[in-house]
Amino acid sequence: MRLGTQLLWLGLSALSLPWAAWVFVGELERLLREGQEQSQQEVARTLAAALAITVPTLDAPRAGLYVLPSAQPPILDGFATDWDPSLAAHSLDGAGRLRLRLQAVDQRLFVWVAVQDHTPERSQGNASDVAWSDHVQLDVQSQGRWETFVVPRVAPGVLRVHSLQGTEVRGAWQEQSDGYAMELALPVALSPQAIRLTAMDVDGVRREQIGSGIAQPLMQPLPALSAALRSLLPEARWVRVFDPQQRLLAQAGSLPEDVAVSPWRRWLSETLGGDALAIDAEAPTAVESRWAALGRGESQHVWRLRGGAQQWVLETWTPVRSASGERIAGLAMQSGSDALLLADRALSRLLLITLLAAVMVGLILLLYSARLSARIRRLHRQAEQALLREGRADATFVVDQRTDELGDLSRSFARLLQEIDAYTQYLRTLAGSLSHELHTPLAVVRSSLDNLESQARDEQSRTWLQRAQEGVTRLASLLRAMSEATRIERAMAAAEAEDFDLVPMLRQCAAGWAALDESAPLQWRLELPPHCRIHGAPDLIVQALEKLVDNARSFCPPGGRIQIQLSTNAERILLAVCNDGPPLPEGNPARLFDSLVSVRNAQRNAGRAPHLGLGLHIVRLVCELHGGFATAENRDTGVCFTLHLRGMPRQR
Repeated sequence: MRLGTQLLWLGLSALSLPWAAWVFVGELERLLREGQEQSQQEVARTLAAALAITVPTLDAPRAGLYVLPSAQPPILDGFATDWDPSLAAHSLDGAGRLRLRLQAVDQRLFVWVAVQDHTPERSQGNASDVAWSDHVQLDVQSQGRWETFVVPRVAPGVLRVHSLQGTEVRGAWQEQSDGYAMELALPVALSPQAIRLTAMDVDGVRREQIGSGIAQPLMQPLPALSAALRSLLPEARWVRVFDPQQRLLAQAGSLPEDVAVSPWRRWLSETLGGDALAIDAEAPTAVESRWAALGRGESQHVWRLRGGAQQWVLETWTPVRSASGERIAGLAMQSGSDALLLADRALSRLLLITLLAAVMVGLILLLYSARLSARIRRLHRQAEQALLREGRADATFVVDQRTDELGDLSRSFARLLQEIDAYTQYLRTLAGSLSHELHTPLAVVRSSLDNLESQARDEQSRTWLQRAQEGVTRLASLLRAMSEATRIERAMAAAEAEDFDLVPMLRQCAAGWAALDESAPLQWRLELPPHCRIHGAPDLIVQALEKLVDNARSFCPPGGRIQIQLSTNAERILLAVCNDGPPLPEGNPARLFDSLVSVRNAQRNAGRAPHLGLGLHIVRLVCELHGGFATAENRDTGVCFTLHLRGMPRQR
């Protein structure tokens, strides 16, 4: 894994800060919830015990039709879609053919009636034919007297019905697939205490009454219980009391409107999961669990989001018991949570701060990693380019002066390059120094051997002297080769460049080389373009070619082929000398062009002049003078040495 990737992962670890903040505030929030649940449970139990004492009628049996109190009146359109879904319809005939819903808004009673009747018999709007058409009769008891409303089956739409006593009610009639429905709004002045409802199904001469027609009292919230709740209820709480049949008996109080959950907090809670806010307190399973707990005499806590403002509230359910211990009602208390609001705000600020800190740490690590990676890449690039092909150190190596580890490494590289450059310079001058220092001792040895040879008498002495003369001759050849390399290096320093064509020069040289092989003929092949001009030193290029041709003739077997190729590639001129013969040994071919390096084995070099590898070293020096380099590679039947030349720089 690259250093930048490692530092990137290190920067991503800074995201553990927001996660730790989330865990910390979540634990704090859990403790606050538990504390509020315990506190509200004690308040709810105390209030339930006080209600059982303050309102003696709470345990009195109640029967009749339940009227649900509501804050919003329904729309008079004949449909029950805008009625409270928690209010179940009363079945007045036992079979569900006559259903009734009652709802009170500010002392005004709303009535919704649905009748199953598959044989419609409509009235023409005349009072005389009402008895011979489908109709509904509603009797309302108010202030000790009854008022009767007869509603015939007419076309769907707005209704205006007058009682036999002259009271007017308004409503709406709607036809349904299995019958019809109507919705009525009784006037506030009527103040009903009981109602009696029947429906008449007329089919020709057949008349059938739906419903028993028994008067039933209306059961509404207890005023005394509501007053007791208002006097006993603490502030910022909303309490409802239900009877064992889950009917609302009283409610009081209100919740503040300024405790709201942040939308992003709601989304985050639902995304991460496991948050109590996700509980739907009105779901059927939640309602069943709640009433089952009340039946066992247990309290239950529900956290929920309430209203369009999505208030964060705690709802606590606890049973209300009589003096004998019997469960006579259920009390539901809701309250906002200032502590949780503070925790929510603290979480918001903490997450924001930790996110900013994580982003800042990530940016700092990113900048640091970019700078560190750039320094490492620069050091890597300089280290790769520090050594030239000939082994000399590049003078452009820039030492990092910083006092950190990378600076120490850069200075170590610089010292190492200085040592390598000094040793390379020593090797480059070694041949010239040896040739100069050994020239005089070798002359002394040669003259001494000549004197001994003139005085030798027996055959054995002459043999030893002959071997000594051969050794001296070989040493002289080595010294001449080293002197020649030194002389060529000095000549290159003073070489003057000119523009010339390589093609005629190569043809002339090739003809002379081929004439030298009449005793052991070789196959010479030239692949030359019509023209190829270069700015350089022709004598030095010829000397380099002579070294390559001499090397090729040494390794090419009798009858083998020597091929000279000249081509251009981009800005370079490629001059190659290829020959049949054994391949190059394994290893780095570039070392063949170093000074005093030879791969000839003793058997191949037997009987020939000694070889120090100075010829290929001279080839490399000539190539470098002409802005290029030399390469060696194996071919199918032999080897190929190529000069890559740009040309000497022009003098201005």
